Amino acid sequence: MLKKRILSLIFALSIAIGLTVCLGSCGEEEPKNIDYTITAVDPTGKAYPDIIVTIFEGTASKGMKPTDKDGVAVFNLLEGDYTFVLTSTGGEIYYDTAECVLSKDKNEVKITIADISQKKMELYNGKTATMLTYGSYGIDLSESELTYILFTTDIAGRYKISVSSSVETSVGNYGAPLNIYDFDISSEEDHENGSLYIDVRTYNVASSEREATPYLLGITSMADTKAIVTIEKVSELELNAQEQPWQEYLVTGIKDWTYDGKSVTDIDITSNDVVVVFNETDGYYHYGTKDGPLVLVKLTTPSKYVSASVQSICESQFFGVYYFGKDGKFTHKVNYQTALLKYIAEAEKEANCGYYPLTEDLKVIFSEMGNYLGWYEPAADGEVNPFFGTLNFVPEKAWLFACCYVQ
Repeated sequence: MLKKRILSLIFALSIAIGLTVCLGSCGEEEPKNIDYTITAVDPTGKAYPDIIVTIFEGTASKGMKPTDKDGVAVFNLLEGDYTFVLTSTGGEIYYDTAECVLSKDKNEVKITIADISQKKMELYNGKTATMLTYGSYGIDLSESELTYILFTTDIAGRYKISVSSSVETSVGNYGAPLNIYDFDISSEEDHENGSLYIDVRTYNVASSEREATPYLLGITSMADTKAIVTIEKVSELELNAQEQPWQEYLVTGIKDWTYDGKSVTDIDITSNDVVVVFNETDGYYHYGTKDGPLVLVKLTTPSKYVSASVQSICESQFFGVYYFGKDGKFTHKVNYQTALLKYIAEAEKEANCGYYPLTEDLKVIFSEMGNYLGWYEPAADGEVNPFFGTLNFVPEKAWLFACCYVQ
């Protein structure tokens, strides 16, 4: 009987010990280490290397390391709940701190980082604009007023300006620092899916912010909040007429020439009775016949029509002509400035008194430029002016030079 009681007691103790052990460990695993992965990217998804990641358990730091070339930092820690902060040695950065949370069930986090621009400009309306170029930037938005951005770039193209925020926003074009509009001046075609598109031409860009064309953008927000503004070039632009290269007019007739000092008499270039003939041998126009007196043009001295000379006008303005087809589309543009300056250089020699013989090149230049600038009017049917073809010279509209012949 005693033996049975002892055996029962041993059995009961065994069960109790087993239960105690089970209660302490049965169904539970020992804590283990796992990898916690933080990936830093910019708003376009590109890896953001060399961001310092510091990970915390409560307030205790559990490690610190930079993101690698792929924007990744990995920490091997005991399973648990962690937070982390990001810092940059290159300046202040923006990111959503609410996303900086890790746990056993969320051991991988991808976080978007943007720079914070420190450059500001005061606008003439008393507001302040944040100066940005292409890239992504963290910015504070206001519900009560426009948040201004001043965008400049050194690369031409079509740009997309988008805003990433937890609240509804809209972005528009509000002019320039000295010409601010109180409404969005962009067209409907410039907006798509909440983003604004701006065409930046080659003549709007410069390596210096002072020289580049500034675009004043305005962002409205439904609440005071933080946001990421991304400015990215999305395509090239087809060159417009103003951006197309100039074709330099090729000079074929300039030769050393010396005025012989004889007196000259004005030719009435407005008369259709004047006869001038091109001499292929010397490359000049002559009066009456191809062997007649040379027809000269004044280049460095004023004409009888206006007080300015060709030389003085060349010093104050550029001579070039845009050409368009019958459909109105631009075809090409020609620079006549260089050719004129070469003629002027020969005419301004002291012995030449500012004259040079009329060549085919000079005739083309005078005719094309005069027509382009409205110096002439269409001649009556059948009339042909010896200098300007079917165009009549209008003295009161032109600075053109008096032609002369040597007696």
